[in-house]
Amino acid sequence: MLAKDLISDVIPALRTSDTGQKALYWMDIFRISHLPIVNNEDFLGLISDKDIYDLNMSEEPIGNHNLSLFTAHAKQDQHIYEVMGLLAKLKLSVI
Repeated sequence: MLAKDLISDVIPALRTSDTGQKALYWMDIFRISHLPIVNNEDFLGLISDKDIYDLNMSEEPIGNHNLSLFTAHAKQDQHIYEVMGLLAKLKLSVI
């Protein structure tokens, strides 16, 4: 099985204009600790719930903060075991 077989658009991507509160809400709904952030269609990285809590930024747009985002990604032809290994190694809940 390859990564392309599991690609889903169910989990929404955050925009830089979205607030930390919105990010935390979506993380709670989907039971994940990370969400992708995009600027228009460009992938900027993954933000974690810990980043939001540490910066105390729940009311402000995410783009107002200087964040060190995870930029991990999987290629569609990668075997699913490689993708799962990357998730485990980086302690990510999405990729």
